[in-house]
Amino acid sequence: MSKRLILFILSATLVLGLVAGSLAFAAARKTVTVSVDGATKQVTTFGDNVGDVLDGQGITLGRHDAVAPSLDAAVDEGSRIAVSYGRPLTLTVDGRERTYWTTATSVDDAFAALGQRFSASAEFSQSRSSFIGRAGLKLVVNTPKQVVLRNGSKKSKRVTTTGLTVDEALVDLGVKLDRDDEVTPQRSARIQDGSKIVVTRISAATHTVVESVAFDTVVRQDASLYTDQTRVDRSGTPGKDKVTYKVVRRNGKVIRNRVVKRVELRAPVSEIDLEGTKERPA
Repeated sequence: MSKRLILFILSATLVLGLVAGSLAFAAARKTVTVSVDGATKQVTTFGDNVGDVLDGQGITLGRHDAVAPSLDAAVDEGSRIAVSYGRPLTLTVDGRERTYWTTATSVDDAFAALGQRFSASAEFSQSRSSFIGRAGLKLVVNTPKQVVLRNGSKKSKRVTTTGLTVDEALVDLGVKLDRDDEVTPQRSARIQDGSKIVVTRISAATHTVVESVAFDTVVRQDASLYTDQTRVDRSGTPGKDKVTYKVVRRNGKVIRNRVVKRVELRAPVSEIDLEGTKERPA
């Protein structure tokens, strides 16, 4: 075989190898779309499955994360991969705390995924549309409760509050207390549906009046009068005192009324009566 023929055959073999390699390289190269928490990008990969693609992008999944399709699913040109990172959502509902893991990125979507339902009148520490980042979110929820309220002398009535304690309920309902008012149960007590709250209004006030003070009567013996005779030697005069009373009322009814101060304005003058001691002649 001539050298020229040998050279031709070698050259043809090399070209065929290069073409085959190029075709194989092109067949192994794929463009896929990767979405991470909703943010998408197109990437080029030579991986055979989803796990290979994610490894190539430096994406590591934890036990609370999700990926679709599964890690061992084959990828082709145009495949789409969705990654959702797990994040903690700490819910404190009526004072009871519990942490959930979710791949949702908003509070509303997390509630839907977790099956959590709250009435429209519930109070939330943050908006239901709030974003949940990778670090998670803490959310306080106070649900409405029906309680019975008796405020002073008013009739008992059913009211709705999102307060957790008696004190919070009274604030929520706009019930203002004075320092002497009494509340049952105690203001720090927790409430639930059907709880009864009784507010007893205690009021104390003072008032001052001028009162007449009765005079005494002094009886003296008088030998100039017969035994059946009497005479007023000096008329009595009432005195005057300025008296201050403290009146305590429970729900408007007086329960205590006592004198706290007395000032003499005028002393009473005693009346003097004379009684005879002389016997009449027979």
